[in-house]
Amino acid sequence: MRPVQLADLEVAVWVLLAVPVPARHQMVIQLYQEASIAEQYRKTTGKLHPLYGNGTLMSAAQKHAMMPRNAFCDPDYLRCMAILATELSVDRDR
Repeated sequence: MRPVQLADLEVAVWVLLAVPVPARHQMVIQLYQEASIAEQYRKTTGKLHPLYGNGTLMSAAQKHAMMPRNAFCDPDYLRCMAILATELSVDRDR
């Protein structure tokens, strides 16, 4: 996966908000895997992955259903951001 930017986090949170609470951790792992697959494909072929995009978390997230953007960071939004930050801080390459 390419380096994570703040916009990647925001779009991924919108996806998590559209997922039932018990499935949110798994969705973060899925997004990470999809972005990683896309990044490897991009490095190998020089092209975007046909399903997962350019290797960014945002590109992978945009392929999923998401909640509409909310101007406020309500408690559920913040919980999703915390899940996302926690899961992405795990070194999955070990």
